[in-house]
Amino acid sequence: MKKFVTIGEPLVVYAADDVDVPLTAATHFTRFPAGAELNVTIGLTKQGFDTVYISALGADSNGHFLRAAIKKLGISTTHLAENAQARTGIYFKERVSKGDPAIEYARVNSAASQLQLADIPAIDFKDVGVLHLTGIAAAISKQMFKNVEQLILEAHQAGTLVTFDPNIRPALWSSREEMIGSLNHLAAQCDVILPGLGEGEILTGHQDAGEIADFYLNLATPKLVVVKSGSTGAYAKNDHNEIYQIGAYHVEQVVDTVGAGDGFAAGFISGILSEQSLEVCLKRANAVGALAVQSEGDNSGYPNQAELAKFLEENEV
Repeated sequence: MKKFVTIGEPLVVYAADDVDVPLTAATHFTRFPAGAELNVTIGLTKQGFDTVYISALGADSNGHFLRAAIKKLGISTTHLAENAQARTGIYFKERVSKGDPAIEYARVNSAASQLQLADIPAIDFKDVGVLHLTGIAAAISKQMFKNVEQLILEAHQAGTLVTFDPNIRPALWSSREEMIGSLNHLAAQCDVILPGLGEGEILTGHQDAGEIADFYLNLATPKLVVVKSGSTGAYAKNDHNEIYQIGAYHVEQVVDTVGAGDGFAAGFISGILSEQSLEVCLKRANAVGALAVQSEGDNSGYPNQAELAKFLEENEV
């Protein structure tokens, strides 16, 4: 089975233990590994796939914490550079009983934002099934934007499928116009686009999932668009005008919504790597997303292979 590759910024999240207490007043926190691309890598590693995570850490305590956590999770650190002159990115997250938690970042000029691909071993994309990219990696610096484009080029030269999650973070861009133009520029170079419904509206100007899909399918490279819509599931359309709609799984109690979209991506890509049908890929995606929101931490609820199989067997969309 072929490998999974991604590039991104690993973060340490300090998640508040105090429920419904704003960050200005919270005093107790638990530390977790996080970062969108790392979340997806963790999800796929738990599923038993061979993963490659490209990034850089500072030589600080948070960097050492992340390196140890990544290694413990079974993810290779071969492509994880160290920058002694830069800090590791962190963020703080509220714990809420309803809705999405407030977040504060401290990631400017992080080690990952300064990563040079020449500082890590080259990737042989002939052995890679999926290269996964997000708009976050592209947003953190001009250098990382160049890294993302270079990896797309190398992947396509080897015939590797490239997936792209816009993962909008307006605070990381200098303007809304730059964000929209840059993310759509990258999307036009990728094979599978995975926007959320709200993200799609911002990036395309369309509110309807079908119109969002058509916008991207009319660009140069995309062959498939999957629009995530949270509690209502997912809508997918490919370049043969085939449409698939899969409902969401019912969740009794939502504990933490952060990381659900990354879990969706991990579930979907697990299906691609396993050469499953699009319908199965979408069911896996919704299942991992549903399991993700039922646990604290951005990725602690992601299932292993047996847990995912059990969930799919016992639950209906």
